[in-house]
Amino acid sequence: MKKVDERGINTEGHKPSHKKHRLSRILAVLIVILALLIWSLPYVVSTTTVKKIIEKTVDFIIFGHIKIDEISLRWTGPCRISGIKLHDASGREVLQIK
Repeated sequence: MKKVDERGINTEGHKPSHKKHRLSRILAVLIVILALLIWSLPYVVSTTTVKKIIEKTVDFIIFGHIKIDEISLRWTGPCRISGIKLHDASGREVLQIK
């Protein structure tokens, strides 16, 4: 005998699908990971490695060399870049920002 629901649809052999539940769980995890990456972005940009990448990129654009002592970026506080020194191609300091 066939199993029929209240709408008259044959439900025999049909298992409840967990694909939607699984997909929503994966989506929630991805959203949390993305939010953590965005939240940590100021810290990552403030690291020495990223500071050196910025310096090398600017050095490639200008005829000279730039040195940055400190980059401090925060979501909840002030953003600061301090100790900027710009040297021309011969090595003379042409600009200093404290």
